Amino acid sequence: MSATPPGAVRAGTPDEPVVGPAPTGKPATRLDAIDVVSAQGGAVVKISGDGEFPYATFALGDPDRFVVDLAGVMNHSPRSTVSVNAGPVSRVRVAQFKPLPSPVARVVFDLQHGAVPRIERTAHSLVVSFGQAAAAAEGMAGEAKAPAHAAAPAEAVRPSTPEAPPVVAEVAPAPPPPAAKTTKQTSKAKSSRKSSRKADGIETLDASQASSSLTSTTTSTTKASLTPAKPSGSVTLAPAGQAPSDLQLKPVAGAPVGGAGGPAAGGPAIPSFASQTMGQAAIEKKYVGDPIDLKVTNADVTEVLRSFAQISGLNVIVQPGVSGVVTAEMENVPWDQALEEVLKINKLGFELDGNVMRIAPTTVLREEAQERQELAAAQSLAIPLKTVMQRLSYADAVSVASLLKAGQAGLLSQRGTVIVDTRTNTLIIKELPNFLDTVIAVIEQLDTPEPQVMIEARIIETTKHFNRDLGIRWSFEGISDAAHGNTTGLVFPNNADLKGNVEVGVAHNDILNLKLGNVLNTFTLDAALQAAENEGLIHILSAPKVATLNNHPAEIQSGLQIPIQTIANNTVTVQFVNATLRLAVTPQVTAEGTILMDIDISKREPQLAFLVPGATNAPIATKDARTKLVVRDGGTAVIGGIYKVTSNESQDRIPGLANIPILGNLFKNKSKSEDNEELLIFITPRVIKL
Repeated sequence: MSATPPGAVRAGTPDEPVVGPAPTGKPATRLDAIDVVSAQGGAVVKISGDGEFPYATFALGDPDRFVVDLAGVMNHSPRSTVSVNAGPVSRVRVAQFKPLPSPVARVVFDLQHGAVPRIERTAHSLVVSFGQAAAAAEGMAGEAKAPAHAAAPAEAVRPSTPEAPPVVAEVAPAPPPPAAKTTKQTSKAKSSRKSSRKADGIETLDASQASSSLTSTTTSTTKASLTPAKPSGSVTLAPAGQAPSDLQLKPVAGAPVGGAGGPAAGGPAIPSFASQTMGQAAIEKKYVGDPIDLKVTNADVTEVLRSFAQISGLNVIVQPGVSGVVTAEMENVPWDQALEEVLKINKLGFELDGNVMRIAPTTVLREEAQERQELAAAQSLAIPLKTVMQRLSYADAVSVASLLKAGQAGLLSQRGTVIVDTRTNTLIIKELPNFLDTVIAVIEQLDTPEPQVMIEARIIETTKHFNRDLGIRWSFEGISDAAHGNTTGLVFPNNADLKGNVEVGVAHNDILNLKLGNVLNTFTLDAALQAAENEGLIHILSAPKVATLNNHPAEIQSGLQIPIQTIANNTVTVQFVNATLRLAVTPQVTAEGTILMDIDISKREPQLAFLVPGATNAPIATKDARTKLVVRDGGTAVIGGIYKVTSNESQDRIPGLANIPILGNLFKNKSKSEDNEELLIFITPRVIKL
């Protein structure tokens, strides 16, 4: 490393990076573009975003590099590699070093020799200056005050608009090693270069390694026009947003690996063969591999699989006879998904045994699976059966035995049998030893006590009655005869007796009586004021209660059975009709602790007051409720209610006379009645703790 120039940042290390000052404004969350301005004896690189960049820096050697980490920033740059070739900087690379939820975008400056830059931060950019480029850096840092093109000639500024994808990996035949180097020295040099390139988190494949593993032997194919020309049948594999030359060959650690050979401890995450070949489209697959770009045209499938072997870190064995070509253009695809698609289009599958993956046609794998199944079935015929007796305490042995033998989905093997002893509720099982543990575990899970539930219902009936009568009753009598000396003086009519009575409606009692008469008592007038009021309240509570097991119906009733006679064809038939209070319920205790109930509750009473004259049977008043609901343990719910209001206002009067103002009240009688009936049904379930 060269000496740190005055005013430049201090070079840190990967273990102890130099952290820049905290942003004073809005922190940046995305990196939008990288622009390069060449200057005499140096270079200026502008990193643009949507706010102030928090950054940390460190330097690496062999080869020399300077790394800038942008914490909390997602990479959205349209270019992953930018050539510079100015001052000490040869190129700039950018990649997403860490994904969400704690993203880190990494910018790597590849240097021709050791150098420490000057870093200046603006509201929406980070300006990194190398060598004698301080003037250019100051011009870019002050871009808010001056035009951007003032820092350098227009032709020296590279725009940040998207352009044709750059050459991200040049796959070419490796030049022969110098004669002076031995094979051991060459391997050591490659290992050194590889380890040093891993240090910045954006690994670059060795050219000779890429040549041997990524170049197809096909010579008649051509590369797609989206990228610059490359050797025939070349393959580009790179994490999304990075150049293939910066491929990070790091499998996801700790992810599950499935396959015919069982899980591979510590191996990379690969979908199981069963999920690959027999999975349904309705089941959403999850891929855990690092995202890569796959761009290949008419490449031999074995060469592509070799590249996946390097990415996954697995040992790959290809079945003899496997052939095919691959043409693909994929970006930002998990490598395990890309591998699945490559195998699918060539009708291939894989088996995983430890960290060894065998690639073979699906027909071969299917035949091998069938052969293994037939072999296992044949071997099981030689294994002696084991007999166990399992006595059940709570479950019914016949029901459990039917579950064990239920069709092809039964738990017993083809040789397994089960016999039921109903007297002792015991199962006698003959089964292969490796099947017995599962069968016994299922039986023990089924042979558990069912919870008991106490269900209490309350039927509340309330009847309120109000009646009021108000009126007047009066009468008069007049006598004209010789005994009283008040005859008419006529021969006819000589005497008379006149009576009158006004009584409208029927009152209960007389509040005030008045009687008037003359001296001879030949004319009398009787008047009575009638008023009555009646109010009553009836409250009836019925509370049936019953206990039962989970999912078992229970019923309780109390009352009378009324006989009803019917005569048909000179035959007398007697039927009994229930006039009872009845509760029927089937509870089910759910996994959440609530109780689901199917309820049928009724109350029927004979109404003797409404017996029709001449009839032999009284009508029956019925109150029923049938419903299904969920109630928490110990909670109370209202399952039904009826509210009935009857109001009656009547008036009795004498026609004509009742219409006389004021005096008409003497010829009227008013009556008013109100009846309120209310019915409420409550239910309360409780789980009985044993």
